[in-house]
Amino acid sequence: LAESLRSLGERRAAADAYERYAALETRKDRAQWVEEARTRAAALGSARTPSARARRPASFEAGLDALKNGAFAVALEQLNSALTTAPADPFVLAAIGSAQLGLRQADAASDAYRRAQQAASPEALPAIAFGLGESRRISGDWKEASAAYRLVIESPKGSEELKALARERLERGR
Repeated sequence: LAESLRSLGERRAAADAYERYAALETRKDRAQWVEEARTRAAALGSARTPSARARRPASFEAGLDALKNGAFAVALEQLNSALTTAPADPFVLAAIGSAQLGLRQADAASDAYRRAQQAASPEALPAIAFGLGESRRISGDWKEASAAYRLVIESPKGSEELKALARERLERGR
């Protein structure tokens, strides 16, 4: 979620998501990830870039807040409300995909990510492709998931962190 938000220009929300991950992660083998998440959160939090969310409905903000807190059902409700005002907004659609992923609604998440891909800027496509890969992996469609991860890795617009995560998913397999 944090990488998706960061690549979509939502620096403050990404910083919050990294902090939330760091606070919730309990697996000992992920200590390095937790430290990296805290470092990324600090770097993003210090940015003074105005948020792109200002021009979106308040329900979008409420949906992102719910996503960051792991309240996926509430997030989905709020984001669907935002979608009525902004039906082709790739930010809203990608966030809906993230909420559906959290609810393990893989096929619905895939649909949302595909719709987001159609309207997204080139900078946002790697994060959306990663979300699509995650949704296809969860649904058991490894062929499509691995194709999406490869798109992330091959994209000149993707962040190194996102590419590394996609590589990890490919190496680990199903």
